[in-house]
Amino acid sequence: MSGDSSKPDIERLLDTDEENSKHSLSNMVAFDPRLPDAFDDVAAMFNTFGRCMDGSQDERPALDRLSEIARELNLSNEDLAQRALGDGDEDDALIVEAKAQMDRLRARQVMDMLSLAVQRHYLWAATDIRRLRRTAAMLYLRVEVEAVGLLCLLRKDPSVAKAWTHMKTEEDGRAFHRQYNRKVLEQLEAVELLSAYNAASGSAQHMRLASLVHGVKVDDGRERRVTTVNLPEWQRDRPHDFLNWLLWFLRTQERVFRALLVAYPDAHDPVFIERVRLLEKLISSLYQTLKDKFPAECAQWAAMGS
Repeated sequence: MSGDSSKPDIERLLDTDEENSKHSLSNMVAFDPRLPDAFDDVAAMFNTFGRCMDGSQDERPALDRLSEIARELNLSNEDLAQRALGDGDEDDALIVEAKAQMDRLRARQVMDMLSLAVQRHYLWAATDIRRLRRTAAMLYLRVEVEAVGLLCLLRKDPSVAKAWTHMKTEEDGRAFHRQYNRKVLEQLEAVELLSAYNAASGSAQHMRLASLVHGVKVDDGRERRVTTVNLPEWQRDRPHDFLNWLLWFLRTQERVFRALLVAYPDAHDPVFIERVRLLEKLISSLYQTLKDKFPAECAQWAAMGS
């Protein structure tokens, strides 16, 4: 790290973050000025999608049906809700239906929270990318993608929301994982996000070589080998690696948006769908720029199947 050596390490790291942010931005611009803009575009698209969600009527059918059931049972909406949320009444077909409708309403509430978490974790990841903290960004990406998987599962099975909201202890969390993890992964595979989830898990959730390779340096000196780990995860002699990963990260965000459209079929908006298409086109163009500027490296990646 550079900076004032009299400062504590954490203060120096904070100073270095500012330097790294400028350095990463200048390298993005030098590669293609559209690259940093793409990260801002993704952030703006999350805001646009939030407005699409707010304007949807996904809850209306469930609310209307609950009102109908309440009238049929000669109950107030409040009394029906209490019975539907309680245990028992499994022999009453209308109460069973009311429970299912309540599950849908609960699922929508949970989905709205998860969609905000998806946006927040993207912003955190994008910020750490500018700081050249690749591993931290991958950890945020893992949680972001996992939230997307939960969103898609909740769309398919609204009853999952009850189990998710009732997790209070570590054992509750393990039980939820045992029951639903495979189903979440199946949803991620269906929306082409499983490989991103696995990549992020492997490089950021566990201590593996993939967590260190972008910052480790080994110097085989005459007397002894010296191994150091840089705090910024940036190899100055291999900028193409970082740029390729940035484009992969953006491609993953494009798939996140497509998955959100699966989770919220009522929130489809022609303008937003067009922005997703334009994002896909931009990323493809940036990949072509990478091939033009680093043909040998890209050919090597292609031969390796990566």
